[in-house]
Amino acid sequence: MEFVKGSHKTTIIPHEDSFDELNLLSRGQEIKVDVAEQDKTCGALITRELSLHHGLMIHGSGPNTTDERQIGVVIRYISPHVSKSDEVRDYGVPMRGNCDNGNSTLCAPPKGLFHLDDLLNYEKIREDQAQVIMAGAKGNTAMYS
Repeated sequence: MEFVKGSHKTTIIPHEDSFDELNLLSRGQEIKVDVAEQDKTCGALITRELSLHHGLMIHGSGPNTTDERQIGVVIRYISPHVSKSDEVRDYGVPMRGNCDNGNSTLCAPPKGLFHLDDLLNYEKIREDQAQVIMAGAKGNTAMYS
């Protein structure tokens, strides 16, 4: 992966949707910025390694040249006072303290590996999140098909 030094200190940069089937992101999101080579830092990852970085950090990787899948997981820690500005509910698992102020739908930790209740809850969350992720998209907005 490559990271752009200092980019975590900027504002959110608008993304363009490519819907490129080779792009792992839901809409094939890309930012169109020119980055000087001296501002790039390489963070090579090998199998079973992960990257932890700030949400605003400009980052990316080239094509997967292996036979193994690349998997992306996003975990966001937010304060309970954070709320969304739209009608779609957000979900979260409380980490500590009192988080029940109505800004998010609180979820219990999973009951077990592939527990039916967990799977049903997951489907509901996935449907709601797809509405948020695909809002305003001008392309193929089918997700999780």
